Amino acid sequence: MRILTKEQVEKILNLRKKGKSLTEIYKILELKKTTVYYHLRKNFGRSYKLVNIRQDDIELLSEMLGVFAADGGAVPQSDYQIVFYIGMNEEKYIKKLTVLLHKLFSKEPKVYKYKKINKCLIKYKSKDIYLFIRKYLLWEGKKTYSVRLKTINQNIEFLIGFLRGYFDGDGYSVKDYKKISIGTSSIKMSQQLFKIMKKLGFNPAYKKHADRRSNRKPHYIISLKSQEAKDFIMKIQPNNPNRIRKWAMG
Repeated sequence: MRILTKEQVEKILNLRKKGKSLTEIYKILELKKTTVYYHLRKNFGRSYKLVNIRQDDIELLSEMLGVFAADGGAVPQSDYQIVFYIGMNEEKYIKKLTVLLHKLFSKEPKVYKYKKINKCLIKYKSKDIYLFIRKYLLWEGKKTYSVRLKTINQNIEFLIGFLRGYFDGDGYSVKDYKKISIGTSSIKMSQQLFKIMKKLGFNPAYKKHADRRSNRKPHYIISLKSQEAKDFIMKIQPNNPNRIRKWAMG
C-alpha cells in the first residue's frame, strides 16, 4: 500500500468529516480506493457492512440469478454497481425481493423509487456480487439481447429457483383464463428457458415475435396453457404476487 504524507491523510479525514463517501474521496484525491479505505477504517472504523454471499442456499441464489437475468443490470466501470429494475406497481414484490437479497448477501440493498417513471431501482455496489453473477451468467454488449446461463446442466432445485426468479421478473399470467408466458429478447435465453421447462416436465409453446420496426430486436415468448399453466405456478411458487391468479390456487 502506498505510504501517504500527513497532509494527504488529513485531507482524507477532513473530506470524510464533511460527509464525502469513500468513492468521492478517492476520486477527488486521485488515490487508490484501498488506500483511502485503510485510513478511513483506521480512524473511523468500518462505516459499512461488507457483503457475505450465502452459497449454501442453491434455490435462493438461483432465484436471484433469474431475477437479474430478467430485470437486472451491471456497471463494472461504476464501482461494480448492480441494479434490479422493478415497476412501482409491484410494491409487494419490491419488499419481497429486498428481503431475499438481504438474506442472500447479508446486507440490505439501497432502494430508490421514481414514481414519475414508474421505476424502483434496487442497488448494490459490490465487486464480489458482480463476479458471483458472472460465474453463472454470460452476456456480451447489451445484456438484454445476449444474456443466458453458462450451462443449464444444474440440479432441479437450481432450475426451479432460476425459473421462479425469471418468471417474477419477465413473466406474465393471464387474469381470466389459465395461461402463463415468459418473454425475452435474448434468443439463447429463450432456448434455455424452453429446455428448462421441458426438463421440469412441461410442454411449452415457443413463438418468435418480430417487430416490424427495423430498429427493434425480435422477442421470444415461451408459454403454457390450461392445466400445465396451473401446474407451473404450483411448482415454481412465484414470489411476485402479480404473477399469481385465482385459477392457480383453486
